[in-house]
Amino acid sequence: MVEAFAEHFAESREWICTYRTGVLASVVYRHYKNSRKPSGKEGAFVTERVLDRILVGAISDGRPIGLPEDLKKDFDGIMQKVAATKKPKP
Repeated sequence: MVEAFAEHFAESREWICTYRTGVLASVVYRHYKNSRKPSGKEGAFVTERVLDRILVGAISDGRPIGLPEDLKKDFDGIMQKVAATKKPKP
């Protein structure tokens, strides 16, 4: 399983990719809108995270199919980072 999470003050993105026998089996993407609101104490705030988009991707030959264009680049970037962390087999 690969889980990736990126957070910015205005948004959060989450990918969960599961594998079966080393082959990608499922992909879930979640996007959240983040906001900060004063908490009542001077200078303090509370953070609110609201889920505004979820996508469950179909898989064919170990690759997601039908991802919207805006998510293809994001997914490929995550997979490049995953590949860079894999240790070569002896």
